[in-house]
Amino acid sequence: ETEALLSLDEAPAAIAALTPVEIFELVHEVGFEDAQALLEYATPAQFQGCFDLDGWQKDSLEVAPLKPWLASLIDLGFEKVGQVWGHLDAELRALILQRVVVVYDVTQEEGPAEDNDGMIMPTPDRFFLLELTGDEDQQRLVQQLVEDLYRADPDLARHTIMSARSEPPAELEETSYRWRSSRLADLGYVDFYEALD
Repeated sequence: ETEALLSLDEAPAAIAALTPVEIFELVHEVGFEDAQALLEYATPAQFQGCFDLDGWQKDSLEVAPLKPWLASLIDLGFEKVGQVWGHLDAELRALILQRVVVVYDVTQEEGPAEDNDGMIMPTPDRFFLLELTGDEDQQRLVQQLVEDLYRADPDLARHTIMSARSEPPAELEETSYRWRSSRLADLGYVDFYEALD
């Protein structure tokens, strides 16, 4: 099915016309490695829909299922990273980053404790130090994501990091979940808790 889609002369338009659910199912069917050509033509809104479908356990965000999406996105180049990241809800961007880094604002003279042996990444603008959490793969992924964001849109990158540093996690998660629920409702999905009622 994926190969048939990609062989069409109008492949980009045909893929862009798919619903987020169709993209999601195709990618999981063929695997991320084989879906790379498909994702090249996927729109930011389709990526957002896939994040909506894969990234949540009930009403809490899980970063682990988003990692293959982010890795695939990074493989498509920094411009695509910037487009997709810019389309995500601001709250979701901050929440994802909050889950994978500790932010120190250098302009506020913040920094890790001297005995901190975590992996510390200075941002390209030198405004922040980011302590990368998780295993080596996650650290590499997040480092690449941040570098690509700065290449694509330094203002967007800084805004995301500032929000991740200052916004209360519970509020970010609640707002992100609300946005997600209304998008899924548009696709015909009922909210998990409404469905329980």
